[in-house]
Amino acid sequence: MINLKNKIALVIGGSGLIGSEISRVLTNNKAIVISTFNNSRKKKWNSKNFYYEKLDVTDENDLNNFFFKIKKKFKRVDILINSLGINNPNDFDKISSNEWDKILDVNLKGPFLVLQKSLPLLKKSKSASVINISSVSGQYGGPRTAHYASSKAGLISLTQVFARY
Repeated sequence: MINLKNKIALVIGGSGLIGSEISRVLTNNKAIVISTFNNSRKKKWNSKNFYYEKLDVTDENDLNNFFFKIKKKFKRVDILINSLGINNPNDFDKISSNEWDKILDVNLKGPFLVLQKSLPLLKKSKSASVINISSVSGQYGGPRTAHYASSKAGLISLTQVFARY
C-alpha cells in the first residue's frame, strides 16, 4: 500500500471502468479523491475522503466553475489523472465531421483544457504528478476508430509536451 494521506487527487472521467478503479485505489490509499462524471455515476465509496463532481470537459464555463470550487476547498492538486474518453466505432468513410469533433473535443481538447486550468493548483503542490490515460489505438490506429485513435495519439503527444513544460 502506498500512503497518499492528505494528497489531493483529481480523477477526471472517474465514472468509467479505468477511472473508477483508479478512484478506488487512491481512496483506499488515503488520498482525498475528487472523481468526475459527465453522464452517469457508477461507483461511490463510503469515505469522507471521496467526492463526486459532475463535469463536462467540453464546456469551459463548467471547467472554470469546477476548478474554482477545487481551489476554494482544497487549495492545491497533488495528483491529476485524465482518464476520460469516449469512442464510437465506425467505418472510416462513415465518420461524420460532428462525430469527429465530439471525439476530439472530449478525448483531446478536454485533457488539454483540464491541464491548463489545473496548472495553478498543481504548482501549489510540493510534488505534483500528472497521468494522462491514452490507448494503444493511439500508437497503432484502431480498426474502425480513426477519430478515437487520432485523439489518443494526440493525447500521447500532448503528454510529452506537458512533461517538458
